Amino acid sequence: MGPDVRCVQRQDEDSLIGLAVEDWNGDGKDDLVVGEPGYTEPGLPQLGRTHILFGRDDIAGILSISLADAANVTLNGTDTAGQFGHAVAVVDLNADGLDDLAVSAPMTG
Repeated sequence: MGPDVRCVQRQDEDSLIGLAVEDWNGDGKDDLVVGEPGYTEPGLPQLGRTHILFGRDDIAGILSISLADAANVTLNGTDTAGQFGHAVAVVDLNADGLDDLAVSAPMTG
């Protein structure tokens, strides 16, 4: 059985909104997907990004992590104010029997 995710504390009003759990790397451990729609680079507000953290056996006792440092995969938004990562979902989009990751960017055209 994978980790029991109870809550993720938001760092600020626009951060850490989207959450999903799935075994993306096929190792039998649940992986955590965290959307960070408020991620900003200089001159590029709220691009957003989404992190995938692979499940680990040594997670017990960890109280705080840096998503940017702990993520095994990071997907970056490309549209200014697009808020990529506002919501994330695990769904079989193409009906092939395999789960897919859907990531929203609600402020893009």
